Amino acid sequence: IGFYHDQSRPDRDQYLKIYLNNVHQSMRGQFFKMSPNQNILYNSFDYNSIMIYCNKSFSSN
Repeated sequence: IGFYHDQSRPDRDQYLKIYLNNVHQSMRGQFFKMSPNQNILYNSFDYNSIMIYCNKSFSSN
């Protein structure tokens, strides 16, 4: 099927604060925001989605 993680949504900054400096450098690509033409949004942001990482995932501190 192919789903993108919610922290990559084009509108994610309205819902999340991502501190890339606190993410292990090798995992920062997992938090890059996609453009609207790359990720079509069919529903509103869901904090309980299985497609979102936990708040401490890949933390360097």
